[in-house]
Amino acid sequence: MRPTLLRTAGCAAGLLLLAPLAAPADPGGCPTERDLRRMDAGQLRELFLESDLGTPLVGAARGRLVSLADRRGPVRTGLTNAAWKGKTAEPDGTFVNRWVGGVHAIGSRYEVGPSWLDGRPALVVEYPPGTPILGKTRDELREVAPGLYLGPLYDKTPCPVLRGWLVLRVEPGRR
Repeated sequence: MRPTLLRTAGCAAGLLLLAPLAAPADPGGCPTERDLRRMDAGQLRELFLESDLGTPLVGAARGRLVSLADRRGPVRTGLTNAAWKGKTAEPDGTFVNRWVGGVHAIGSRYEVGPSWLDGRPALVVEYPPGTPILGKTRDELREVAPGLYLGPLYDKTPCPVLRGWLVLRVEPGRR
């Protein structure tokens, strides 16, 4: 056998032996946060529409914007993710946003209500009018995998506009 052919055969055998190690982290097919970050807005919408309400959001959840719809989307997404770190939610539906530096500020409550996308139940997050930064926003969340929530982010005024998508991942053991 020629050295090149031997080397090729050895590489192929090595790949076959390593194939089981390259299997998806979740054989059950549940999406991961990493999967969601790689999806485009259309794929995120489809996943949200396919998903059910899931369990209530409770505990500390790391948050990220994964898509914004305007032309400055990547810049705004990066700036928002640098400042906004997620939410801490209580069993009664109240929550507070978590920000860089460990700051907890701008809270409200979520309720189960109809999604503006399909009318089916979602966790609806709204803020009282006049709330700084977030007073004109509405988020909707559905659990797409255990402890992983996905939802659209809307600007409510003057007319509702879908601005992008956000992800929240409940951090096990954190309150």
